[in-house]
Amino acid sequence: SLGAPYGPICENASSITLTGSPVDGTWSGDGVIDGSLGNGTFDPTGLSGLTKVYYQFTDANNCSSIDSTSILVNPTPILDLGGPYAPICNNLPAFSVFASPIGGNWSGIGITNIGAGEASFNPNGLSGDIKIYYTFTDLATSCVNIDSTTITVYPTTQANAGSDITVCENITPITLIGIPTDNLGEWTGTAVSDLGTGMATFNPSTATAGTHEVYYTYTDINGCVDKDTTI
Repeated sequence: SLGAPYGPICENASSITLTGSPVDGTWSGDGVIDGSLGNGTFDPTGLSGLTKVYYQFTDANNCSSIDSTSILVNPTPILDLGGPYAPICNNLPAFSVFASPIGGNWSGIGITNIGAGEASFNPNGLSGDIKIYYTFTDLATSCVNIDSTTITVYPTTQANAGSDITVCENITPITLIGIPTDNLGEWTGTAVSDLGTGMATFNPSTATAGTHEVYYTYTDINGCVDKDTTI
């Protein structure tokens, strides 16, 4: 007796136990690891389709008998998660990620599942290597697969143009200091002369009377951009 039937079983499922009798026989075949007392282990990894396994018993009179049974191994669904996805700054808008086959579900930090293999990934507030997951179930076989991909999210360096100020039109040019203060920052706006060091001069007489917005834009080493405004 082979304790059959076994399966169907998915290729990525855990191993199952094979039970033969009389005990002290030997199991063999693809994916089979022989055990003891008539037991064996069947590992479906790497197999597909009908797989035949065998149980052989030899009695005290050296008479042998062998029997077999077939186990149906269903393939693991093959997933495509798109990508690779380029690194993104955490102050940029959400973007779509796509996977196939459609009908699965995306999950993970920053993910909003949309359906039909699509999800939205929002990097706001995130930093580092963010792993997201796609899970798909083959409805014909109930076999499940899950795969992941990693999106690198860069933290954006915040630009600070300082507090709003009021000056007289007839004074000498004043110095504007942006934070961070280095050559990755740039000042722009009416009557502004950028010095290329995170600093600039503002000439009130050139600007004339009124309210003027000036801008400090900082582009960090990862290419992430932030802008601040002062008046």
